[in-house]
Amino acid sequence: MTLYTYDRRKSPILPLSDGDYKFLHHSNNRKQRIIEYELQSFSLGKLKIPSGQLIIADPFFNLRRTGQLMINCPKGEFEVFQTLAIPKNNEMENPECPWVSYLSIVFDKDKYEMRKLCQNKEKEKGLDPSLKRHLINRLSLSSEGTIDDDEEFDLKEVFPGLNVQSGSCLLVDKVQFEAGMPSEERGSWYATLFEHGNHESWFSFMDNPEHLREGAANFELPLKPESYLGTGNLILSQTGKGDGRYVVFAELNADSTDVNNPLAYHIDFEVIPFDPINPALKK
Repeated sequence: MTLYTYDRRKSPILPLSDGDYKFLHHSNNRKQRIIEYELQSFSLGKLKIPSGQLIIADPFFNLRRTGQLMINCPKGEFEVFQTLAIPKNNEMENPECPWVSYLSIVFDKDKYEMRKLCQNKEKEKGLDPSLKRHLINRLSLSSEGTIDDDEEFDLKEVFPGLNVQSGSCLLVDKVQFEAGMPSEERGSWYATLFEHGNHESWFSFMDNPEHLREGAANFELPLKPESYLGTGNLILSQTGKGDGRYVVFAELNADSTDVNNPLAYHIDFEVIPFDPINPALKK
């Protein structure tokens, strides 16, 4: 198996990648240090998005039934993946506790499989399998939808990334979330949903390695409204090594750079070295 070595200044983009990788200059002060991870893709099942409006939020910090930040996306049911980074030679990191380096939702499974085949062929030839920069489009979250360089929206607020304060991330359809969550009396969600002492609490789902894996969950929303959109589900995931503001970006199809027809959305939790001086993603 080819072992790819990256200088930190190149900031490789490696969501949904598998294999062994070495990275240089892992610390912010550019102190020379080599770190090695084995990357593995792990499926969290499918997420229903019938409205085409995807909420990306911290589930345990300032979560509200309405007014959540969101992003526009294709409508349908789509598979969600974690890309796990398993430490290989790091004395301070436990190989049995992999980091979630990316959280991805794939909108076109057939083209995703084709992308994987092309990526594997590049590996066999000794070529760099990381995503090409012209296929990356940085996204912003807002209370109305997405924003990019080509279109204008009537936005109430725009935020450059996902703000995490609890070490967790939530993906859910906006309309189903608003219909499928109970009233939000002060503090009530924590006691009735997040941590109420039985195996169906949100924390219990995330902590149960037999549900999906420890640090991830996929389950139905609490309420089942009679609406044309039906009962929704949500997906929870750990966020890399903890709190922070994380980049959300679209991966475009290799045969089309249409921003309205993405192959996938990815959230970069900055486990893979990311250079703040020379960022890989530029507006």
